[in-house]
Amino acid sequence: YLGISNNGYPKFGSAVFDITENELAQKEIRSLAKFPGENPNPVMRLSGDGILLYANEASNTLLEVWKTAVNERVPDNIRAFADRAFHDDSRCTVEIATGWGTFSLEFVPVVREGYINLYGRDITEQRRMEEALRQSERLYRGIGETIDYGVWVCAPDGRNIYASESFLKMVGITQQQCSDFGWGDVLHPEDSERTIAAWKECVRTEGKWDIEHRFRGVDGVWHSVLARGVPVRDEQGRITYWAGINLDISRLKETEEALTQIRKDLDHAQEVGQIGSWRLDVRRNILTWSDENHRIFGVPKDMQMTYETFLDTIHPEDRAYVDEQWKSALSGMPYDIQHRIIADGMVKWVREKAYLEFDDQGGLLGGFGTTQDITERKKAEEAITELNERLDLAQESSGLGVWDWNVATGHLDWNRKMFDLMGLDADNDKSSFAAWRQVLHPDDLEQAERRIYEALDRRHTLQNDYRILLPDGEVRWINALGKGFFDDAGKPVRMLGICIDITERKTIEAKLIASNTELKLHEDELMRLNRTLKALSDSSQAMMRAKDERSYLEDVCRIVVEDCGHAMVWVGYAEQDEARTVKPVAHAGFEEGYLETLRLSWADNEYGRGPTGTAIRTGSP
Repeated sequence: YLGISNNGYPKFGSAVFDITENELAQKEIRSLAKFPGENPNPVMRLSGDGILLYANEASNTLLEVWKTAVNERVPDNIRAFADRAFHDDSRCTVEIATGWGTFSLEFVPVVREGYINLYGRDITEQRRMEEALRQSERLYRGIGETIDYGVWVCAPDGRNIYASESFLKMVGITQQQCSDFGWGDVLHPEDSERTIAAWKECVRTEGKWDIEHRFRGVDGVWHSVLARGVPVRDEQGRITYWAGINLDISRLKETEEALTQIRKDLDHAQEVGQIGSWRLDVRRNILTWSDENHRIFGVPKDMQMTYETFLDTIHPEDRAYVDEQWKSALSGMPYDIQHRIIADGMVKWVREKAYLEFDDQGGLLGGFGTTQDITERKKAEEAITELNERLDLAQESSGLGVWDWNVATGHLDWNRKMFDLMGLDADNDKSSFAAWRQVLHPDDLEQAERRIYEALDRRHTLQNDYRILLPDGEVRWINALGKGFFDDAGKPVRMLGICIDITERKTIEAKLIASNTELKLHEDELMRLNRTLKALSDSSQAMMRAKDERSYLEDVCRIVVEDCGHAMVWVGYAEQDEARTVKPVAHAGFEEGYLETLRLSWADNEYGRGPTGTAIRTGSP
């Protein structure tokens, strides 16, 4: 209104203002005012004396636990945190555990206004994952500590960040010293430069770690260790850390050295006794010979041998016979034959014996056997047939036990050496079948007699090994050779023969068999270590893939069953309930529900005194 005009009419005026910016500001203020209420996390405000001034809807869970509401006082412990933050005029954060989960609560004082803002965050899942990670880490380290010298972890740049306690105690250094490359100071001088250079190159090329070296222990002894490891990568292929194991191979190295010495001794014994050894893997058709076997057959050591190449060395006239005898042996017949070979253009005679080997299901694996160069013995046998009956035989058989049996009369005559072999006195004892039976080992008597009559019946050369018992209890092995003579009607009238002391040869054969068994045992031990290494490597990869603790533990159990060959593997938690039950959380190799039927407990009662309960109570395997 501007007053009255000259003609008496009232005057009015108006003004137009642009309030768009003001309206937008008001709208922004109203939107911001809604922010605490729309926040999915708890937001609250306390007065300086602990009265709850405001709480959004997300705070209801905490308010129920605290049994309070807006315009009421909060619990004393919450007020204590608020008082401290208000007094120090500084923020503080605490964790609040409730029956619904765990919350992180930050106290932010606004001293000039006289109140404190509380900002909450539900960290239940975060804490659960952290606990799962700690459980997984304890499990992983527990598995690692079951191995001598355990596991190790290195940063991407190759610096050690974790070494198992067993390794640190063995070399007498701390984890900090190990992280500062102190492990290089306890390496053997001959291994130090090589190992450190190889590790730097492995880190540079991001390859796999596999090396043997020696560490000086606190006991002053050098310990042989096999170290193996792999780079662990993230989803982008970047190395996040290196993980591996240290295996104590000291005993294995000692065993290898002992086996090397045994091999040398056996090679020497074979050379002295002219007895070689061989092994045939029938599934792969691979024939392995000892050095002495190569020498006997005149075949170079670097030549790859098969059953067919062996047959090629046989005298053409004996080849079909040898092949037939081996095939019969595969059907269960004994393999103890004599035949000729062509070695370096010369004809030799050999005696071969074999022992067949089978797997647990009865399948044939192959054969292990011996080869004896009996060329000289064969020459002696041929000489016996060419010489006159007794005098000539005795001359050609100097040092051999010679016997002459008159089949018709039963009279048996021995030379002095034969008495010596039988442990009898040539001046006081008489040669007879009764005297011979008296010294024969009881287990060999029936066979020795049967072989004599079979040789006469079939007109074959007598060839037999048997044992005798000497008066002092010593057992002596004898090899008997004999030839029958017949009248015009084909009736046996005489048998001439010799006896040889083969005790030393039998001893060597026994050592060969024992050595083969020992070698196989150590092959099995190496296989077990490799399977353990694979299980640990696979478990490391499973940890990187795991979505949660349970799936990871299930993977670990399955890996141990598959890689290590265990029938059953399971993981359980020791509960703190009244019955002290053991709760299975992962397993492999069990039927579903089987573990629950066992009523596992770690209490000191009838249900908890088994291996599981005892291990938990005592803390020992």
